[in-house]
Amino acid sequence: MGLGVLPSCRSKPAPGWATRPPRDALATIPEIQELHFIAGPATLLAKVRTATTEGLQDVPRRIFTVEGVTGTNTIVVLDAAFERPLDTGGRVPDTGD
Repeated sequence: MGLGVLPSCRSKPAPGWATRPPRDALATIPEIQELHFIAGPATLLAKVRTATTEGLQDVPRRIFTVEGVTGTNTIVVLDAAFERPLDTGGRVPDTGD
């Protein structure tokens, strides 16, 4: 795949943005593979993949430029202990689209 750097970027939206998240703007960033609503100090968790750490440096900057995002925090995965494939039992997962 060539995309070996796997960070998670947590984003904190401005007050009032929790009900109107900047989901559409974040969807335009191709390095973001998944976007989740989470509990805690951040509201959004983005699963990001890049080829290099240099490529990673730009992603949080672009996330921070999205209107309504007031902060980001990035966690980089150093090594995956294991990763399970999704067992759908033959069902097609709902993508939410």
